[in-house]
Amino acid sequence: MWVNYYLWPLLITVIVELVIAFPFGFKKVKEFLAIVLVNIVTNPLLNFAFRMIAARNYFAFLLASEILVIVFEYFLLVFTFPQRSRKRLLALSLVMNLVTSVLSLFPILFGLDFGLIFR
Repeated sequence: MWVNYYLWPLLITVIVELVIAFPFGFKKVKEFLAIVLVNIVTNPLLNFAFRMIAARNYFAFLLASEILVIVFEYFLLVFTFPQRSRKRLLALSLVMNLVTSVLSLFPILFGLDFGLIFR
């Protein structure tokens, strides 16, 4: 069960976000590791919260939680990469999280129980 609800969503999110980070100029192993670590912190917490809270109003919770994750990840990225442009880091956080949020809707729309969300 934890594999479907936590491991698969985390792995898919990490893969998608690493692919997105590449065109943003993140190409070093340390940069990829930082993105992985940020997701290890945020992804399981968000998936746990969805299990506990989101059953009643999924889309409202998704929107609110994604805004929080975008902001939190942005600050972690700024802290981790102080030499990078803050605008570029905000854009990266926005794009990574919007893409994984949209992808997370597909299993739900098709009735698959694939950890509820990727994000």
